[in-house]
Amino acid sequence: MRQRSSVIERADDEVIARLIVLETRFWDYVEKDIEPPTDGSESAAKALRKLYRGNDTRLDFTSDT
Repeated sequence: MRQRSSVIERADDEVIARLIVLETRFWDYVEKDIEPPTDGSESAAKALRKLYRGNDTRLDFTSDT
């Protein structure tokens, strides 16, 4: 069997620091068994559509505080 190796570029230190902050926040939700808020991204919208099929209605919660 032939062994294969790859080089993985290291991300910028600022990017890594930001990811650590976001991951820490997310893990806090997991530990407290709380659903994290959605972020409004297309990937979040896709995930929600998959979880809640058949309800493609758009709702505007921008005025909610």
